[in-house]
Amino acid sequence: MALVGDRLVVAWTSAHGGQPSFGTVSVQAFTLDGSPAGPAQDLDGLATTALGGIDVIAAGDRALVAWVGAPEPNTARQARARLVSTAGEPVGEALEVGTWRQVWGLRLVATSAGALVVMSGNHMLNARYRIDAVPLTCAP
Repeated sequence: MALVGDRLVVAWTSAHGGQPSFGTVSVQAFTLDGSPAGPAQDLDGLATTALGGIDVIAAGDRALVAWVGAPEPNTARQARARLVSTAGEPVGEALEVGTWRQVWGLRLVATSAGALVVMSGNHMLNARYRIDAVPLTCAP
């Protein structure tokens, strides 16, 4: 979750379709008194439901949501990102920011030009980190 102006933007994943480790990414914004600022919205793509597989940061007057996803279960995982308005509405298209076979989790770090996504994972049985840039050009 991230505080963006006077709104708290929260993102989460929920399992569905008999695949307990993959599900839908949803996002919703709340006012500071806890009232919904709009309905929950689903973002595109399949996401891992693993702990650490989703993050949200403030990105100017919007929130940036990143998650570990995959086109379908048992395929290479992708770090995907999408901007969200303070009403909790998706802005622009989801952006693929990195593909890696064994991503365990990710974190977003704000920069002056956008953000970095730091992924932890496994390559040939060795723990590794990978860092990719997330430009804020996924907005129209």
